Amino acid sequence: MPHLNPNHYPLLAHLIFGLLTCHTLAQTTLCTWLALLTGIAPNTWRQRLKRLRQHRWDAPACFRALLQTVLHLVRPDRLWLALDATTLRQQHTVLGVSVVLHQTAIPIAWRVVPATQPHAWQSEWEALLACLKGQVPKTVPVYVLTDRGLWSPRLFRAIRRNGWHPLMRIVPNGQFRACWQRQAVPMEAFCPARGGQRAVEGFAFQYGLRCTLVVFWGGAGAGAMVLLDRCACF
Repeated sequence: MPHLNPNHYPLLAHLIFGLLTCHTLAQTTLCTWLALLTGIAPNTWRQRLKRLRQHRWDAPACFRALLQTVLHLVRPDRLWLALDATTLRQQHTVLGVSVVLHQTAIPIAWRVVPATQPHAWQSEWEALLACLKGQVPKTVPVYVLTDRGLWSPRLFRAIRRNGWHPLMRIVPNGQFRACWQRQAVPMEAFCPARGGQRAVEGFAFQYGLRCTLVVFWGGAGAGAMVLLDRCACF
């Protein structure tokens, strides 16, 4: 991260080491542990961490650096990103973009918004995606996964603007018109028999979103899974 002050590197290293060891960022616990580790007084560590918190971080540059670091270490032939919203104690909601890797997720970009106040998330998601645009080589396909709560055509198109491949789970309560049909029908009409799967290219909802409807049965009683994918024929 060349935009950082060189004095921040050892502080960040100690902070990450403390988090991995103590499994918390509680200031008293962390400063006490760092004091035992280094022989520097806990109050000195409190002042150092305070200065670190007060620094004006260039968040987009940090997010891009995190993504570049993951790409450099993993060197994937394809990249899976997950978009997720997590609420913390009904106070904050964290909108996060993570790299999915070996049944875990590595956060690379996020935005914290109030949990109980009306707030438009779409602009926040668009800003996060925009700051990551162009950071993945064009030779590496990127698949972006979202759950039902994040579905919106605006987010679908924002993912497409990055040149990425949206794969968004939805509630199947809308209309879909296959390429060979004249009239739209309920999405449930494309649901295959239990245990099967189906992919149909066409237009979703009343605004005619061009995409592929993917339907398959999930495991462990999850029921039918309905996804909207980027349409290959457009």
